[in-house]
Amino acid sequence: MDEATHELDRTRQWVKMWKTETGPVLEEIHDRELLGMSEEGARRISAVLLDVPRGNALRKDSGLVEQQFWFQKAWKK
Repeated sequence: MDEATHELDRTRQWVKMWKTETGPVLEEIHDRELLGMSEEGARRISAVLLDVPRGNALRKDSGLVEQQFWFQKAWKK
């Protein structure tokens, strides 16, 4: 068995393990954490995900103009 075939076989085993063992366990933990989360905890996590400083109002625009700016800048590269 050559190295590429061996690596492909190991990758397939890893994916199978993730689908059948690791993934379902992590999903269960994730669901338990979400169900047990307080409203304040949800706000804190949302603020981090949205990168909004706590205590400040959410941005008033949709961010579409800024998004288009970054898309245009990336397109020119």
